Amino acid sequence: MSSPVNKSDRPILVFCFLGILACLYLLSHPEFFQSRSTNKNEIIGKVSRVTSDVRYKSKKDYFWQSSSKNGKITAGDSLFTGERSSSEIILTDGKKIKVSENSLVHFSNKNSQLAIDLAFGKVTATGLAKTLVVSDCGKTYTVDSNSADFEISKKGQCGSIQMKVKTGAIKVNKKTVTKKLPKSQIEKITIAATPAPSINEDPAIEESAVEVEEEIAMMPVADKIVATPPVADIAATEPLPVAAVEIPEPVVEKPPATPQFLETNQRLVFTDNLKSKLTWDPIESAVQYQLEISRSIKFKTTKLVPLTQNDYQFKPTVGGSYYFRLKASSATGLESSYSDPLKIQIDYPPIQADQDRIEDEYQARSPADAGQKKQFPLKWNSIPTAEKYLIEVDRDELFTNPQSITTHEPEGFVEVPQTGNYKFRVSAYNKVGRKISSTTTIGEIVYRKVYQVSKPLLDTALKSMSYYFQKEYGQFVWLRWNSPENAAKNNVKYRLEISKNSDFKKLNFAYMVPDTKFLIKSKLPQGEYFWRVRTEEDGQVSDWSDIGAVKIHTK
Repeated sequence: MSSPVNKSDRPILVFCFLGILACLYLLSHPEFFQSRSTNKNEIIGKVSRVTSDVRYKSKKDYFWQSSSKNGKITAGDSLFTGERSSSEIILTDGKKIKVSENSLVHFSNKNSQLAIDLAFGKVTATGLAKTLVVSDCGKTYTVDSNSADFEISKKGQCGSIQMKVKTGAIKVNKKTVTKKLPKSQIEKITIAATPAPSINEDPAIEESAVEVEEEIAMMPVADKIVATPPVADIAATEPLPVAAVEIPEPVVEKPPATPQFLETNQRLVFTDNLKSKLTWDPIESAVQYQLEISRSIKFKTTKLVPLTQNDYQFKPTVGGSYYFRLKASSATGLESSYSDPLKIQIDYPPIQADQDRIEDEYQARSPADAGQKKQFPLKWNSIPTAEKYLIEVDRDELFTNPQSITTHEPEGFVEVPQTGNYKFRVSAYNKVGRKISSTTTIGEIVYRKVYQVSKPLLDTALKSMSYYFQKEYGQFVWLRWNSPENAAKNNVKYRLEISKNSDFKKLNFAYMVPDTKFLIKSKLPQGEYFWRVRTEEDGQVSDWSDIGAVKIHTK
């Protein structure tokens, strides 16, 4: 019976098994593939002593590792000590920090200052002569130490952090805590117990001890909390006295005050070198200001200008409306609210043409004659820094497809191709092609075609007619006239007006008639009616014809 594994397969299986063991070993020792290279400025200190279960985790690692002597502690590292375990760290300045059992500490640097975030446990600093930043659930304590020995402890809950000074002096949040203490706090200051004197001992020793206690209670206000050294004559059997520091309320940093512009809204006339200085009072806790510039009062699109000084030189490149607002930022990134907005209106220098309306006529040879090209002179006031002037001409007052004419003098010519109405406007530009003036009000060129249309002719018999009806009104009355000799065959119409007054100030009827006759279908009461007619052709009108009269007679 053959073996389930061939002899040739055994080396492969052995190699795979060894590979699995190697992978498991590497997973359990992440230090082999995780870099511990650090910036010199990030080094906080090194581990000088390790007792029992001490672990650390760097900011680059995913796993906790066993801590060893001479291991580096850098910004971002965390250190954990288990039960009956501790660790001692020598800082870069030679001072020591001890992490007691059952503690978890996170180390960092804040503004080049050593910072610790104590999750729980106790940390003791020995001879510390620098500023230590202590974090507690988002609240910050700044501890200024002058070669003091003190300890920091926390049970784990937010707000349960405590500090005790052994020797030296500290300040918390730059606030002297050794002000004249009330009795409740004086009782917290404890002196090493003095053993009761024997029968043969001098009773003066007991009195001395009492005097020491009274002296501590009446101690004048100082800027430090100092533990009173033991009196030489007192035989102390306890360790050095310990002063308990009552930690003040944490100082929660507030955002900077809101800066406000010292200038009011401005209206300026644009020039090539226009400048406007914006200023505001400096804000005490601000290290930077954020200035926003927008063309919209709602600041939909803005230009952001970071500043460290409390002024800004605004140099507009084009005219129009500009809006500004400002806020301050602190060193920790807190920001103030926005200032009230400031508006600067940049108006272009005014430019105006000598004439807003230019008229001329063209004598047409026929109704279809649209006219010939013609030049019209234009003049306007000079702009001092202008390099050129742009004339725009268009039939549309929106200038959707304008003809552009450039001139270097405050005058020029506009050429139109044929009769009609044309709009024009002028503006000034500098050497780089930037507009530096307003635009003139829109002017108009009226190039009118004149074509003399003859008036219609009335026959003598038609000038005075009478009609008799067997009804109470007249109806279906024909009016006729003759077309003028030069009237076009197409596009010609006649305007017919009928009135009971010969001055035609009040019309009874008015019609546009395409022919040389018209049937009045309206009912006409008895009386005399006057009528006249004129020719209208391609926007041209003739004089009125002679006045005709119609008399309506009814029964």
